[in-house]
Amino acid sequence: MIGFFLCFLIIFCIAYCLERRDSRRRAKRWKTTSTGGQNDSSHSSHGGEPLRRSIQKTFGDGVFEVGIDIAPGTYRSIGGNSSFPTIWHRLSDFTGNGIIAEGGCAGPSIVTIAKSDHGFESLNSGGWTLIDEHRVEPTI
Repeated sequence: MIGFFLCFLIIFCIAYCLERRDSRRRAKRWKTTSTGGQNDSSHSSHGGEPLRRSIQKTFGDGVFEVGIDIAPGTYRSIGGNSSFPTIWHRLSDFTGNGIIAEGGCAGPSIVTIAKSDHGFESLNSGGWTLIDEHRVEPTI
């Protein structure tokens, strides 16, 4: 029984690491291609016109830029389950080293994304919904 559990845990950790690496690559590739190769996300490659991305108040799993893709505030997710728990990270940058805070649980989650956060990443959340846009400073 212990051997089965250890095998499951190792497979889960490998899958999580691969998914996290891939999602960061997708975010970097998206950011680069959407701005014409520039790291400045405020202008497109067509005549310097601003990009028109709408800020979402509900969103699913992935990597998102705060203030561009998602609004700061307090969000609730329906959550994962014991086999695939929700895992989230508040990010100060997209380098892979800028984790401000992280969490994970099997079931509903609540997280406050600050105005100062650069990004937010989640996996197995079941979707996030803004519940309080006025509460934007984390209470960690």
